[in-house]
Amino acid sequence: MKKTYRIGVDLGGTNIATGLVDENNKVVDKISCKTGLPRPAHDLEQAIAQQCRSLAQKNNLSLEQNIEWVGIGTPGSVDSSTGYVEFNANFGYHQWELKKDMEALLPCPVFIENDANAAAYGEYIAGGAKGAKSAVVITLGTGIGSGIIIEGKIFSGYNYAGAELGHTVIVKGGRPCMWPPRLLGKICQRPRPQRGHLQSHAAEQRQHYVELCGGRPFPRECKNRVRRHARRGYSGKRSG
Repeated sequence: MKKTYRIGVDLGGTNIATGLVDENNKVVDKISCKTGLPRPAHDLEQAIAQQCRSLAQKNNLSLEQNIEWVGIGTPGSVDSSTGYVEFNANFGYHQWELKKDMEALLPCPVFIENDANAAAYGEYIAGGAKGAKSAVVITLGTGIGSGIIIEGKIFSGYNYAGAELGHTVIVKGGRPCMWPPRLLGKICQRPRPQRGHLQSHAAEQRQHYVELCGGRPFPRECKNRVRRHARRGYSGKRSG
């Protein structure tokens, strides 16, 4: 039997979104569940595998017979050739062998990519960037990410962090970044603690709201402040 479906998993800091995609790159169905952080990596892997099984069963499909592969987009520095995640800042995982672990849980090949890179490629082949020669895609979720497509190929850089625009400095001497100095050195060429990144300042506004107003509509003042940080960062302007 020809395997005509694939499963894509968007592993976010808040939700795990899982989609069933046909051979024409059309999303046939999707489900989601809470990521439930913090939790051990092996526990999260079991949850991802169960999401894949549930989605296949919901559509009367077999992972073994109908699913060609599973693709997982995860935050962090990802070597897509090996499926090795050196560090996932949002989850606190180090040296995470995600591909190896997931292929032990699922009966089909598993491919791993940085989540923003995967989103950018999805937009390139089937979304808003379809038909473009190259594209830049910005992702706004629990963190701020970006993916760059150059002539049909994902730009990863020599360090698998070539498109981390969320680490653009927008405030001199601003809030510290959550990434370890060793890994930040790969992105910023400075192996010491970094401050004032776009993602750090946007996350500050979100966390401040959650702590003070949890559950109520997001205040316009906070929204506007996050937008100002984003505009400043992506236009290359710095304050301070």
